[in-house]
Amino acid sequence: MPQIAHRLLLPACALALLVSIGACDSSNMSTETGIRFSESSYQVSESSDVLDIEVRLERAASETVTVPLTIGGSAIAGVDYREPESSEVIIEEGENTGSFTVTPIDNASLDSEERTIELSIDAEGLDGFVGGQTTSAEVRIIDDEMSGSYAVSFEEESYTTNEYNEDTVAVAVNVSQVPPQNLALGIETGGSTSQENYELLSDSVRVAMGDTRDTLQVAINDTKSYGESERLTLRLLAPEDDAITVSGIAETEINIVNPVADVATYAPDERFAQLYTYNTFRDVAVPETGRLNMEDSAPVKFDESFAFPIYPHRDDASVDPNIFGFGSPLWSEQDSTRNTNILNMVEFYSGGGPNTVDANVSSASAGLYYPRFFRLTPDEPGATTGTVTLVQDEVRVLQEDGSSFVIGISGGGTYDEEEGTINVTITFDETAVGNGMVTRRFELSERRSSN
Repeated sequence: MPQIAHRLLLPACALALLVSIGACDSSNMSTETGIRFSESSYQVSESSDVLDIEVRLERAASETVTVPLTIGGSAIAGVDYREPESSEVIIEEGENTGSFTVTPIDNASLDSEERTIELSIDAEGLDGFVGGQTTSAEVRIIDDEMSGSYAVSFEEESYTTNEYNEDTVAVAVNVSQVPPQNLALGIETGGSTSQENYELLSDSVRVAMGDTRDTLQVAINDTKSYGESERLTLRLLAPEDDAITVSGIAETEINIVNPVADVATYAPDERFAQLYTYNTFRDVAVPETGRLNMEDSAPVKFDESFAFPIYPHRDDASVDPNIFGFGSPLWSEQDSTRNTNILNMVEFYSGGGPNTVDANVSSASAGLYYPRFFRLTPDEPGATTGTVTLVQDEVRVLQEDGSSFVIGISGGGTYDEEEGTINVTITFDETAVGNGMVTRRFELSERRSSN
């Protein structure tokens, strides 16, 4: 029996040692803190601001804890959500939660596949912590678009411009709602016009993020196809993105017209055609009845005379038929006496006046010959009224002694073919003759009776 008791004693000691070791392991396990995500799955609309994903400790941290995360999934950082500032979660001392922030990117695309972010806690590298029940979490980014969310349309069905004005046409495009990112649609051109008639200053429509409108600039070129009209069509091309549709006005057209004025009303084919000029020499209207109030004391004094309008190079098909000028049909470089003084610039030619240049300078000796002076632009094809612009920007006056001076000119006005009148306001830069800037009103018409 004593021997049996002795044999039983050793196992009992061994058992006590094992119990002691087991108690130590149990004590170590109790110091490890569980760490987990609060939820195993989340979802967020791409139009939302942010989503905070909570990481939780089973008890408050005794010091600041940095929890590393592994990030994966089908969603792409920088495309579907903003690149995270860090792949770690910080839990401050005394706290038991921290958060990882997901900021979705709202785009104007209709996504065919679901986009997810896969997160997992890397607890193995954290001393004193052990993974809890939910060490991984999935974030689903929900698309907020649907088919046809952004309807794009031209604002107008048509535009009209005049070719020889070489305008830039602003073609407006509207979007039904503010897009969360830039939209771009291609443009297809067509119509009867050729490429030389126009230039697209942008090859596509681009609506900026936060805006609902873009303006496509189309530059019109002068091809000198007088009397003809061309048509340029612009069509919006539907993008591959089903969230963006083309609806409403999908095609617009630009009518490029080039009407011709009846210049022969003012510069007919006859020798020494005379166009009478009524001048106020002030920025006031020309009286309807012609010459009035010629007394020196009258508040408005104006003159009546004539000039010789000419149509330059009538047989030259390349010449703009809407332009005519002034001079004598018999003018030549050898004989400058056959010309005109243009707009009856009488204040330069009246001997004894304060602005007299030379007593011998007159309409017969000034040597003014400008076959390109006025351009007439019809209001529309077939119109008998329109605008007058100056082709010249200066006039050089020749004197008998061979010297000359330059007068700058600018301005414009209107014309009426039925009445045979041209009304213009012109500013003369008379600095060369010591008279500064002077603005005068003119009416050029057939001779009218004077009072």
